[in-house]
Amino acid sequence: MVATNPATDAAVNGAAAVPEILRELGNHDLGSPLSRVRNLSVPVDPLRRYWMGKPPFEPRGDDAHLAGDLESLLQWAYGVRASEWEQGMVARMAPSAGALYPSELLVLAELGGAWRLLYHHAPSRALYPVPVSGAGALAAHLGLARGGQAVLVVSVLWRTLQRYGARGYRYCLMDAAHVATQLTWAVGHFGGEARLRPDWVTREAQRALDLPCGEALVTAVELKVGAGPVPAPDCTAGPLPAASFAPGIEQPPSLSPVLRRALAFHDRTLSVSAPPGAIEPPPPPAPFPEIARRRCSAKGFLPGFLTQEAHRVLLQAARHFRPPLQPSPPLSMWALALRVDGTPCGQAMELSARGDRPLPGLTGDPAELGDAVARACQHQQLLRDCALVLAVAAPLAELALLEHAGYRHLALNVGILCAHLYAQSAALGVGTTSIGGFFDGEVSSLLGGPGHHLIVVQAFGTPDQSVLKLDRARLVRSAGSHAHGLRSSKVTP
Repeated sequence: MVATNPATDAAVNGAAAVPEILRELGNHDLGSPLSRVRNLSVPVDPLRRYWMGKPPFEPRGDDAHLAGDLESLLQWAYGVRASEWEQGMVARMAPSAGALYPSELLVLAELGGAWRLLYHHAPSRALYPVPVSGAGALAAHLGLARGGQAVLVVSVLWRTLQRYGARGYRYCLMDAAHVATQLTWAVGHFGGEARLRPDWVTREAQRALDLPCGEALVTAVELKVGAGPVPAPDCTAGPLPAASFAPGIEQPPSLSPVLRRALAFHDRTLSVSAPPGAIEPPPPPAPFPEIARRRCSAKGFLPGFLTQEAHRVLLQAARHFRPPLQPSPPLSMWALALRVDGTPCGQAMELSARGDRPLPGLTGDPAELGDAVARACQHQQLLRDCALVLAVAAPLAELALLEHAGYRHLALNVGILCAHLYAQSAALGVGTTSIGGFFDGEVSSLLGGPGHHLIVVQAFGTPDQSVLKLDRARLVRSAGSHAHGLRSSKVTP
């Protein structure tokens, strides 16, 4: 039998009241009909309006070098991985819940003597003009200096919401944070400069992009490309014919109650501006190209043990992370060891840069505790054999004070943290994956976290890439090609 932490059981039942902002999203509760996992209903790609039947942007002279460097950097951040194509699955350089990849990238740069807004179409490795009337006015509104560039991360919300419901909004933000973080790392590695710009995410900027229903500007990166040239990554797939991605794609339903809730919530996050200025996220733990080549989500885990050194390094990376985006609630973290050399099975700790606090230990062998973690995380069986679990949350009371803008920054900060944990795991040769589906009360009973809003559970261990994750979804259907076909999920809450 697995024993829960008795000190937290009563506190979980009497936890702080759920802030109103979480009720607006259906409380992100798996029991809510607005937040259940559903089979993928239809692949969504409304941004086809930029590329379908349109010629790509063709720069000339020096502009060709700049456009080529920008395209290569975007491929490093979010390109299509070649290794996954061998298995007939779509995968990107950044992880995404269910492989739905809601993030899309728009580039604002001076090309041909004028400001241009371009859409990055990763499958074809091409940039396409975005027909907006005021690219120069948008650059002026952002305060973008001549010689600089901006990447605006737009989330196609329905790609994720159609499967995960209201809690899919959180997944979209974390997805965007992964992409933005990897982009800053890529730009820095190849001699340029890049900073996160949360203050650029405003109603005015979103309105200037002329986004239709279902799309939202969620984060932005200011960059200046180095002297170059920037080589294209050798771990991504070659260009794929853009025309082959058209069949089977539909627009998001504008009257969906889940989509309308998420859009209304996002609009409220834009009512409070972030403090002006650029923010540089912490650097990766190893040379970026190596991390980009090796980083992937573990599809499952083998029942192996983490070394003491890997355990120490991973927890150190978590406890010393400082959320770069503000305003945002502070992060609370709890770690549970299941299979770590020299560490008792069931050892639980609350992490803090000022010193960890041990929690009442859990009893049971690794298999029993793994079963308990899997049950708490929506019965996701890939967790049964993991070695280490990290839960990340925010205090409900402080989240309630900061409200909508604080929630958006919170989810983005957690996404940046997870990007660092993925990078650290890749450098160590450890498997990891982010888990967004869980029963808050059960995770709190296991690890201790009453009065908190749980954001993510990060699992670590010996990766087993031979299994197929049941919650993976294919984004687009290719005409006559099984490799890009649609696979529906069999995961249920």
